Order: sequence, then structure tokens, then C-alpha cells
Amino acid sequence: MTTKLKPGDRVKLARTCGEPNRLCLAPVGGAVKQSVAEVPSVEGTAEPFRGSLVKWQVGKGETTGEVKEKITESTTVEGKKVKATKNKPRYLIKNDSTGNVTVHRAKSLALVEDNSKLKPKHQEILVDFQSAVNMNASEVKQWLKTDESKSVGQKDKNGKIKGRKSGKKIVKILKKDLSDYRKKDFKHMKKVVGYVHRHLAQKPSGDIESTPWRYSLMNWGHDPLKN
Repeated sequence: MTTKLKPGDRVKLARTCGEPNRLCLAPVGGAVKQSVAEVPSVEGTAEPFRGSLVKWQVGKGETTGEVKEKITESTTVEGKKVKATKNKPRYLIKNDSTGNVTVHRAKSLALVEDNSKLKPKHQEILVDFQSAVNMNASEVKQWLKTDESKSVGQKDKNGKIKGRKSGKKIVKILKKDLSDYRKKDFKHMKKVVGYVHRHLAQKPSGDIESTPWRYSLMNWGHDPLKN
């Protein structure tokens, strides 16, 4: 089913449409969640995601690299301050030729056509996962060491906290290159997306900073205070 979008509608990239130069968008939080809208696209206009192959100008030529991380808040990279926001993100790119990791603005990058080699259903899962998980691998790893992380969550039959087990899998997924993803990785990504969406719908009232609700989400790679 295809629907037309209205100005002001909030959407997400849902999947590729199986047609050249076209993308599919799905309404966010809409009543008809399966509806999609097709919009025209050209190489370089879609937003890069982790694992994307991109190219950029270097002198009179160009080079390529892989997106390692999307930066949405000011931080320090290799001793240098990097300014970034959700509306003006920066991207950590690993240069294919040199192996160096550098920071780039979105406007300086262009997606290399058909770079992911992922099936459409896996592309959809990956985009949803990267939208749900707003903590990077280092942040999740450090969080899992805290007493707060260990204080929440249901336990499995072996006494291990399910959310913390998930968090450890998320760290491994975030550290992988796109070409190294396997079926079990996409299966867990889908599980993470479902948990984060369900848990966000149960947000308690008042200050959430020191709540079990937030701690549980962070075990699954999502810090609601980052939003």
C-alpha cells in the first residue's frame, strides 16, 4: 500500500523499493504503520549510515571510505574537538586507501551507488537498528560495567540479566564492518528495535535520569536523555 505524505509528516527510511533511484519512507508513529511512500532519489542524496561506502573530493580527484560512526553531538576525536548536532551531524570515515579515520560533514560526502550489497529486508532492519541504538560501542561497553546496569532487568534461567546479554551482543554488532554481518546479527537487531520501541512507549512521568526505565533502555543501547 502506498500513501502520499503531507508537509510536516515525520518519516523514516523503511526499505529500498526494488526500483532504480527510488527509496521508501514509512510514517513514524502513524496508525497505518505498513504504509509506504515512494520518493525520487539520486546517488549521493540519501543519508549515509554505519557501513555505507562513500566518496569525497581530494584535490582534483576523489577517494572512498566506509562510514564507521555518525556523530550527533560535540565530542573529541583523536584529540581534536568536533562540533556536531542531530541536525548537522558529522561522520567518521575510514579511508579505503590509507586506513586513516577522519571526520567529514554530510555535504562533502556522496554515497557510492549500490554499496551495501544487503538484501532490502536487511537494509530496513539495519536502518531501524541504527535509529533505535543511539549509543556507540564504547558507551554501551562502559555502561555495562556500572552498578546501575547490573541493577535492572529480567534474568534468564542461568541467572544472567537478559538486557545485559543483549548489550554485549550490541557492542559486537556495532564494532563489525557491514560485510561481516550475519543472519544472527540481523535477528538480534530486530529484537533490539522491538524492545526499544515497546519500552519507550512505557515512559514514566517525572525525572527519568536515575530510573530503572532508563537503565533498562541503556542496557539495550538506547539512552533516552540523548534525545
